[in-house]
Amino acid sequence: MHQKTLPPEVDFEVDLLFPETSLPDLTRLVQRHGDCFQVSTRNQNQPTYVLSHPDFARHVFATHHKHYGRGAAADKMAILLGKGILVSDGDVWKQERKVLQPMFHDEVLAGFLQRMEDTNDSLLEHWQSLCNRQEPMDLVQEMNRLTMTFNLNALFGDDTPRVLEQGGEAFFDRITEGSMGSLESNLHFIRDFRAMSRLLDEII
Repeated sequence: MHQKTLPPEVDFEVDLLFPETSLPDLTRLVQRHGDCFQVSTRNQNQPTYVLSHPDFARHVFATHHKHYGRGAAADKMAILLGKGILVSDGDVWKQERKVLQPMFHDEVLAGFLQRMEDTNDSLLEHWQSLCNRQEPMDLVQEMNRLTMTFNLNALFGDDTPRVLEQGGEAFFDRITEGSMGSLESNLHFIRDFRAMSRLLDEII
């Protein structure tokens, strides 16, 4: 029988809620322990696996993606959007994808191109600003935020600015944190979720 080998454990706790400290910490750990290891993270009851080589990214996101879930950020999105294609995995995702297949035809997607271009331009301006100030960025959260913005545009169209303005960007930042966050953050999320639900009822 093939015995699974887990990445080595590093005796270090990382607080992923604060990228200004966690990113430098993870960079130092990669330099010391290599491209694959696990660390403990504050506010979570399971280890976090750190992968920093392109081959590992391909393994997780492409060749063996069926073995990996979407994570806590998707769980938060499911509270707001339901257990649909945006947050599901496996057979549920396949079923939802089949139903929505007509919406992925080229002529339909062409209608979203301008919104996608505008969102990308805004993201690039934001990144350029960070680079000019020599500030680090959490690439996972940035890409989660980009995906969230695409999805909001697809769902709400011209109402997207209203959703962002009345919902508050902090609300969507809490969704894309990538972890369930602190108790205070989760309480804020619950409060904002109720307000967002009322807003969505008005729009729909």
